[in-house]
Amino acid sequence: MKRSVSCIIKILLVFIFFIVLAGIAAFFVYQQYQTELHTPVDPDGESVVFIVQDGWSLIKTAVELEKNGLINDHRVLQVYARLASEPVVVKTGEYMLSPSESPLAILKKLVSGDVITYSITFPEGLTITEMATRWESSGYGSKTSFLEAVSNFRHPRITYPKSGWEGYLFPDTYVFSKPFNETRVVSMMIDRLENVLRKEWLAAAASVDLNLHQMLTLASLIEKETRHDSEKPLVSSVFHNRLKRGMLLQCDPTVIYAMGDLYQGQLLRKHLSFDSPYNTYVYPGLPPGPIGAPGEVSIKAACFPAESNYYYFVANAEGGHTFSRTLREHNRAVRRYREWLHSQRRTGG
Repeated sequence: MKRSVSCIIKILLVFIFFIVLAGIAAFFVYQQYQTELHTPVDPDGESVVFIVQDGWSLIKTAVELEKNGLINDHRVLQVYARLASEPVVVKTGEYMLSPSESPLAILKKLVSGDVITYSITFPEGLTITEMATRWESSGYGSKTSFLEAVSNFRHPRITYPKSGWEGYLFPDTYVFSKPFNETRVVSMMIDRLENVLRKEWLAAAASVDLNLHQMLTLASLIEKETRHDSEKPLVSSVFHNRLKRGMLLQCDPTVIYAMGDLYQGQLLRKHLSFDSPYNTYVYPGLPPGPIGAPGEVSIKAACFPAESNYYYFVANAEGGHTFSRTLREHNRAVRRYREWLHSQRRTGG
């Protein structure tokens, strides 16, 4: 009996010994794993572009990271994924990674989708064609592909206008990642317009019988007429007053838009009779659609014009505009401006 008890004790001691030994070994393995997980390959390493292709698994991504010298052992990330409480999924995209970052820091970037971003700015007043040119010159794609994306785009909430999306692509700075996608950018721009528009603005426009399309059309004229935000409600008031009286809007930028490539940088008197429904010197009311992309201030001004008795305005020597109630006042203002221009040319100013 004593002998059997002694054997059992020996067996238990051996068992405990191996458990302790295994525990110590596991501890050192875990410590090694933690060290690998938190230790960069090269503290002085330079950043490189790393692309996670569509459909890559964590294992495939880890192997590629090792091949590119960004981590020492791809198995470290696989072990981390197995021990994680939630699934570890890497996101497709282009990343800026460095061997000076720990494998865990790199993995966190890939899981969060901390991709390289690019941006493009479309200033107020640009036409869609000018936006397409800017897209191409920025190196993001061709002008043709941008124009095709705009032409083929349909928005889930805004009805496609008969005149196209001119004036609906909101001017702003847009941030995106590779692969560059014109349709995605166009969607962002029209969504941005939708977010800018306020219910009270649309209600104010509707109160003077302007629907969304007409309001954006008027806003585009305001945008083109003045770069001074403080003047925009006054410019709007002139157009509103003229519309009420059934007067021609006589907006020079509509003629320029109508002429397209025929316009060579100088608007002449003969151009004012150019036959196009966009020419507000020939056709009454608003043109068929916007002539560029209005910004937020111009849109608001179209909805909330200043209260005025102005029916005319012309540029002045101060870089703004002179507003007039009567044609006689306006002609005097035009004469003053022409005299100033003549003096500037004479003195080389």
